[in-house]
Amino acid sequence: MIYFQCRPDEVFNLIVEEALEIALDQMRVLNDTDWESLGTFSSRCLPRLVALKCFEDLLSAHRSRDVFRLSDYLWLLLYESLAAYCEIHNDLAQDSPGGRVAVGEYRIPAIDCDGLCEVFFWDMDFAPFPEGMIPGAELRKAMGMSGQVFGISTGLQPHSSELELTKVNPKNWEGADELLRADSAEYPDFPIDDDGPVDA
Repeated sequence: MIYFQCRPDEVFNLIVEEALEIALDQMRVLNDTDWESLGTFSSRCLPRLVALKCFEDLLSAHRSRDVFRLSDYLWLLLYESLAAYCEIHNDLAQDSPGGRVAVGEYRIPAIDCDGLCEVFFWDMDFAPFPEGMIPGAELRKAMGMSGQVFGISTGLQPHSSELELTKVNPKNWEGADELLRADSAEYPDFPIDDDGPVDA
């Protein structure tokens, strides 16, 4: 299992499973030129075969009973695969009766990718800086910008140690509130109180 900010519910587990399976299937048929032409941040800094191995490791970790912490490079790969999956799912949902698509045993409305990140990702610190806006060394230090984020932003290939999964034993790992209901217009569907949305 991947160590997310909160313990995933069944729906998110299924979404992660399908997103990684699709990404892995695509990686297996792409050649090096296809991969590089995608223009994603991960395709800029990871050779195709390295990225393929990373996706295999991510899917294996997701299916494991053990819990693993990800590096910034692996968070980036997971994020990009989830974003691509959400785009495909939402296109299908738009054309489906009731605006829902089967994901495992559930019928899921449109998926809010930003909402997924808000609930399950620890932060978005792995997100690369746009080209031409990468801060200098002193500012990077002041910001606490990791070497991995700098590498992602500049297209540097990672050292093998930067792609390792770290086994952890989380304490008091709480699950998210109910994020999918019969009347949900999107997933995750944040609880609402009288003052508006509350944090899930």
